[in-house]
Amino acid sequence: MAQPVGEASHVNATDLQRVGIEVSIAGSAQAFRKGVINFGKVTSQTCPECGVLVQIKEGGFTRYRYHTGHAYSGDTLLVSVTEAIEDKLWISMRALEEASMLLEHTAEELAANGQTELAGEYLRKAKTMEDRTTLIFQTIIDNQPLSDEHLRHQSESSERL
Repeated sequence: MAQPVGEASHVNATDLQRVGIEVSIAGSAQAFRKGVINFGKVTSQTCPECGVLVQIKEGGFTRYRYHTGHAYSGDTLLVSVTEAIEDKLWISMRALEEASMLLEHTAEELAANGQTELAGEYLRKAKTMEDRTTLIFQTIIDNQPLSDEHLRHQSESSERL
């Protein structure tokens, strides 16, 4: 059986209470009611899934917690935010494509009913939607994941040049 080495470290009562509350939050949420707001400050950073985060600074590191129990290090928050951005771009692209198809379909019906001027306007709007779709698609393709590991690799690569 392993034996502890050296002196036992002392954990102050405040840290012990905070850890107990955070374990409780992870198990059953209700972070605001349990006092997570007292561990740090509300920040402008938001949970990619939910909303406002509390920023908690400890030992030279910053981490974030949402009142439902989601918790992030700075790096995992960065990764989650960039993934959420890409997800939203795909959703936007799909919506623009659907709007373009609807405009084209409506233009065909209008033209068949002799309303060629209005049909032309619908087709111009459909083309605008297609152009926006192309821009969003290119943004998605050019998107690079952001994480501590990726940024360190990029930094090391640029230092070698």
